[in-house]
Amino acid sequence: MSLADTLDSAIPLKPPSAKAIWDFEGIFCSSRHIPGVRFAGLIHPGILGCAPSAEILATWNKREGELIEACAHTHNRVVAEPPQPKNVHAGSADKELKEKVGKEGARTIPGRPEHGGNCDIKNLSRGSKVFLPVHVKGAKFSVGDLHFSQGDGKWLWLIWLSSANV
Repeated sequence: MSLADTLDSAIPLKPPSAKAIWDFEGIFCSSRHIPGVRFAGLIHPGILGCAPSAEILATWNKREGELIEACAHTHNRVVAEPPQPKNVHAGSADKELKEKVGKEGARTIPGRPEHGGNCDIKNLSRGSKVFLPVHVKGAKFSVGDLHFSQGDGKWLWLIWLSSANV
Protein backbone atom coordinates (compact mmCIF):
# COMPACT_ATOMS: atom_id res chain seq x y z
CA MET A 1 0.00 0.00 0.00
CA SER A 2 1.40 3.40 -0.98
CA LEU A 3 1.74 6.34 1.40
CA ALA A 4 -1.05 8.12 -0.51
CA ASP A 5 -3.35 5.11 -0.03
CA THR A 6 -2.45 4.92 3.65
CA LEU A 7 -3.28 8.60 4.17
CA ASP A 8 -6.51 8.26 2.18
CA SER A 9 -7.59 5.36 4.38
CA ALA A 10 -6.84 7.46 7.50
CA ILE A 11 -9.17 10.27 6.42
CA PRO A 12 -12.32 8.52 7.74
CA LEU A 13 -10.71 8.74 11.20
CA LYS A 14 -10.64 12.51 10.91
CA PRO A 15 -13.06 14.02 13.41
CA PRO A 16 -15.80 16.27 12.06
CA SER A 17 -14.73 19.87 11.63
CA ALA A 18 -16.23 22.64 13.69
CA LYS A 19 -15.87 26.40 13.92
CA ALA A 20 -15.58 28.33 17.14
CA ILE A 21 -14.96 31.97 17.88
CA TRP A 22 -11.85 32.42 20.00
CA ASP A 23 -11.03 35.35 22.25
CA PHE A 24 -7.33 36.21 22.57
CA GLU A 25 -5.68 37.56 25.69
CA GLY A 26 -1.92 37.80 25.23
CA ILE A 27 -0.74 34.38 24.08
CA PHE A 28 -3.81 32.61 25.51
CA CYS A 29 -7.16 31.96 23.91
CA SER A 30 -10.53 30.71 25.09
CA SER A 31 -13.90 30.24 23.41
CA ARG A 32 -17.44 30.77 24.56
CA HIS A 33 -18.32 27.88 22.24
CA ILE A 34 -16.05 25.44 24.07
CA PRO A 35 -16.39 26.23 27.80
CA GLY A 36 -13.46 25.44 30.07
CA VAL A 37 -10.84 25.28 27.30
CA ARG A 38 -7.95 27.74 27.43
CA PHE A 39 -4.51 27.29 25.89
CA ALA A 40 -1.40 29.16 24.82
CA GLY A 41 -0.82 29.52 21.11
CA LEU A 42 2.46 29.12 19.31
CA ILE A 43 2.07 31.80 16.63
CA HIS A 44 3.94 31.10 13.39
CA PRO A 45 3.70 31.67 9.63
CA GLY A 46 2.60 28.87 7.34
CA ILE A 47 4.21 30.49 4.31
CA LEU A 48 7.34 32.59 4.01
CA GLY A 49 9.98 33.12 1.40
CA CYS A 50 11.89 35.33 -0.95
CA ALA A 51 10.86 35.89 -4.56
CA PRO A 52 12.31 33.53 -7.15
CA SER A 53 14.29 34.70 -10.16
CA ALA A 54 12.69 34.30 -13.59
CA GLU A 55 14.92 31.24 -14.19
CA ILE A 56 13.88 29.54 -10.94
CA LEU A 57 10.21 30.29 -11.61
CA ALA A 58 10.51 28.71 -15.07
CA THR A 59 12.17 25.64 -13.50
CA TRP A 60 9.33 25.32 -10.95
CA ASN A 61 6.63 25.61 -13.60
CA LYS A 62 8.32 22.97 -15.77
CA ARG A 63 9.00 20.60 -12.84
CA GLU A 64 5.53 20.97 -11.35
CA GLY A 65 3.81 20.66 -14.72
CA GLU A 66 5.62 17.34 -15.18
CA LEU A 67 4.60 16.25 -11.65
CA ILE A 68 0.94 17.10 -12.29
CA GLU A 69 1.07 15.20 -15.58
CA ALA A 70 2.79 12.15 -14.05
CA CYS A 71 0.37 11.93 -11.13
CA ALA A 72 -2.86 12.81 -12.93
CA HIS A 73 -3.90 9.18 -13.40
CA THR A 74 -2.57 7.76 -10.12
CA HIS A 75 -3.78 10.12 -7.38
CA ASN A 76 -7.03 11.77 -6.51
CA ARG A 77 -5.19 14.50 -4.60
CA VAL A 78 -3.47 17.72 -5.52
CA VAL A 79 0.30 17.22 -5.82
CA ALA A 80 1.02 20.67 -7.24
CA GLU A 81 -0.90 23.74 -8.36
CA PRO A 82 -0.05 25.25 -11.74
CA PRO A 83 -0.16 29.03 -12.30
CA GLN A 84 -3.79 30.18 -12.26
CA PRO A 85 -4.90 33.37 -14.02
CA LYS A 86 -7.95 33.81 -11.75
CA ASN A 87 -7.80 35.32 -8.25
CA VAL A 88 -4.38 36.89 -8.83
CA HIS A 89 -3.01 38.95 -5.95
CA ALA A 90 -0.48 41.31 -7.47
CA GLY A 91 -0.70 44.36 -5.26
CA SER A 92 -0.62 47.60 -7.24
CA ALA A 93 0.63 45.96 -10.45
CA ASP A 94 -0.81 47.22 -13.72
CA LYS A 95 -3.13 44.99 -15.80
CA GLU A 96 -0.33 43.65 -18.02
CA LEU A 97 1.87 42.62 -15.08
CA LYS A 98 -1.11 41.14 -13.23
CA GLU A 99 -1.90 38.95 -16.27
CA LYS A 100 1.76 37.83 -16.44
CA VAL A 101 1.69 36.90 -12.72
CA GLY A 102 -1.48 34.87 -13.32
CA LYS A 103 0.07 32.96 -16.22
CA GLU A 104 3.50 32.36 -14.65
CA GLY A 105 3.25 32.92 -10.89
CA ALA A 106 3.91 30.14 -8.41
CA ARG A 107 1.14 28.83 -6.15
CA THR A 108 1.83 27.63 -2.59
CA ILE A 109 1.61 23.90 -3.37
CA PRO A 110 4.07 22.24 -3.25
CA GLY A 111 6.55 23.81 -0.87
CA ARG A 112 9.83 24.60 -2.59
CA PRO A 113 13.28 24.34 -1.00
CA GLU A 114 14.73 27.01 -3.28
CA HIS A 115 13.07 29.91 -1.46
CA GLY A 116 11.17 28.89 1.68
CA GLY A 117 7.52 28.44 0.75
CA ASN A 118 4.65 26.57 2.35
CA CYS A 119 6.41 25.27 5.44
CA ASP A 120 3.84 25.03 8.31
CA ILE A 121 6.50 24.47 10.98
CA LYS A 122 4.94 25.19 14.36
CA ASN A 123 8.29 25.81 16.06
CA LEU A 124 9.17 28.53 13.55
CA SER A 125 7.98 31.11 16.05
CA ARG A 126 9.21 34.08 18.07
CA GLY A 127 13.00 33.99 18.40
CA SER A 128 13.54 31.61 15.47
CA LYS A 129 16.07 32.39 12.77
CA VAL A 130 15.51 31.48 9.15
CA PHE A 131 18.15 31.75 6.47
CA LEU A 132 16.70 31.98 2.97
CA PRO A 133 18.46 32.32 -0.36
CA VAL A 134 17.94 35.63 -2.15
CA HIS A 135 17.46 35.37 -5.91
CA VAL A 136 16.34 38.91 -6.81
CA LYS A 137 17.46 42.38 -5.82
CA GLY A 138 15.76 43.41 -2.59
CA ALA A 139 14.77 39.79 -1.81
CA LYS A 140 11.02 40.61 -2.00
CA PHE A 141 10.38 38.66 1.21
CA SER A 142 6.77 37.73 1.90
CA VAL A 143 4.98 36.02 4.77
CA GLY A 144 1.42 34.76 5.17
CA ASP A 145 -0.98 32.01 6.24
CA LEU A 146 -0.46 32.97 9.88
CA HIS A 147 -1.36 30.33 12.46
CA PHE A 148 -2.26 30.89 16.08
CA SER A 149 -1.63 27.26 16.87
CA GLN A 150 -1.07 23.97 15.06
CA GLY A 151 -0.50 20.33 15.89
CA ASP A 152 2.44 18.36 14.51
CA GLY A 153 1.74 18.83 10.81
CA LYS A 154 -1.57 19.47 9.09
CA TRP A 155 -2.57 16.04 7.91
CA LEU A 156 -5.45 15.91 10.38
CA TRP A 157 -6.00 19.69 10.15
CA LEU A 158 -5.38 20.40 13.84
CA ILE A 159 -4.87 24.09 13.30
CA TRP A 160 -6.06 27.51 14.37
CA LEU A 161 -5.58 30.14 11.69
CA SER A 162 -5.40 33.81 12.60
CA SER A 163 -5.22 37.21 11.07
CA ALA A 164 -2.39 39.53 11.95
CA ASN A 165 -0.50 42.63 11.00
CA VAL A 166 3.12 42.12 10.02
